[in-house]
Amino acid sequence: LRALEPGSLRLTGTAVVDGEECWVIEGNSPGDLRMVGVPVVHMIIWVAKKDGLPRRISIPKERNTVVVLRQVTINGPVNPEKIAWRPPSKAKI
Repeated sequence: LRALEPGSLRLTGTAVVDGEECWVIEGNSPGDLRMVGVPVVHMIIWVAKKDGLPRRISIPKERNTVVVLRQVTINGPVNPEKIAWRPPSKAKI
């Protein structure tokens, strides 16, 4: 899944978001989403230089919508107990 139409991308500068140095990229949402009723909108995305992950997404013409991502962790530690599968107590094994 892509957030922006490749032909519309522009690197417009750099900025700091929550202490993270970011590239500021502008572009339009993918045009092929129109076939499922999603309009094309202009977006601005701040992408952290250190890990390439978005930190802020702005959609100015959609009521100035802003999405801020904080404490982003990729491939962090997972407690095996939280994902361990156990059969129901009355199940026959």
